[in-house]
Amino acid sequence: MKKQLQLLLLLCLLIAASVATAQTLRPAVLHKIDRTRLSVKIQLVGQNSIVFFEKSAPTTKRVLSRAKVWKIVYTNGTTQVITPIPDAAPTPAIVLDEIILRDSTKLSVSILRRTDDSLFYAVPNSGTAAPGAVLLSQVDRLKYADGRQETIAPAPVIEVAPAPAPISNYQAIPQVVSKPARSADAFNRLQVSVGPEVSFFPAFLNKDHLWISDTVGFGMTQNVGASLRVDYRIVRPVAISFSVGYAGWELVRNFSREQKAVGAETVKLTRIPVQVGLKIYPDRGGLYLLPEAGVTLLQSSLTTDAGTPDSQSESVNKMVVNYGGGVGYEIRKGAILLDLGLRYTLTSVSGLTYTINSTTIQESVHSFSVRLGIGFGTMKK
Repeated sequence: MKKQLQLLLLLCLLIAASVATAQTLRPAVLHKIDRTRLSVKIQLVGQNSIVFFEKSAPTTKRVLSRAKVWKIVYTNGTTQVITPIPDAAPTPAIVLDEIILRDSTKLSVSILRRTDDSLFYAVPNSGTAAPGAVLLSQVDRLKYADGRQETIAPAPVIEVAPAPAPISNYQAIPQVVSKPARSADAFNRLQVSVGPEVSFFPAFLNKDHLWISDTVGFGMTQNVGASLRVDYRIVRPVAISFSVGYAGWELVRNFSREQKAVGAETVKLTRIPVQVGLKIYPDRGGLYLLPEAGVTLLQSSLTTDAGTPDSQSESVNKMVVNYGGGVGYEIRKGAILLDLGLRYTLTSVSGLTYTINSTTIQESVHSFSVRLGIGFGTMKK
């Protein structure tokens, strides 16, 4: 009887333990601080830890510190907060400035800067870095983020009074339109020089020519004259050159027979050469080359037995062609110009005829001349 009573008591204890265990294990969802969740059966919620069984391992008891558990949500809908998670601090709202236009349009922007006639602004989160702009004349007022407000006064309208009507007897003065002054550059292209020029007619080039013959011709082997030269630059290394010269010559031939004078003959010749050429400067120094061509006016007279009753006189004028070339060097001192030149000239003389002595000069005359010109020059090379 005693044994039966003990067995019955043991059976009651086992049933009570099973019921207690069944009542202690409560299905729930455990939320951890790191926001992960576990499907569990809670056995004990202690002061320092939580005892539970995971659904995936129902026979394995696990213990988790309360500090790692946020809350437990039971299947009956109740929630037990274990460790509260502080709410995240709210993001402060961005307070913008406001531009109110005269047509009542409102712009929520960040005002950057302001000039006398414009207002520059940026639009947050617009995706563009370039600032916007609006004319102040279009802005009515501004509302700043700090609460300030500003009214933009409209620009004053200036009324222009109409011009008075012209008086009937008023005579309008004609408007004089002045032409621009001639550029000083034109003067800077010019230079002028004048000076003596000595010509030589070498015998080895004028062999058997009447020009150098002193018996029937002019007997001219050298001649002294003068010339004027004007140069005008057309492009930087080239200038057009114009020259005119003058030279006179006189030859007296005395005839004698048996040491007695029986007559005399006087020949005069005036040369006026006019030539045009190009002065070419190979570098920026004073050296130049001068090809040129032109004409020469020959004025000649022949007088025989002057002062006697048998005296005869004849004048002949002839225009002949000449051409040649030269080389020279220019020296400048301020506006003062010194032009030293050497040139060769070929003159084609034809049809120069004297009927008194039946002499005709028709030949090509070769000459060299040396010229020293002094003048002024502002031409820049």
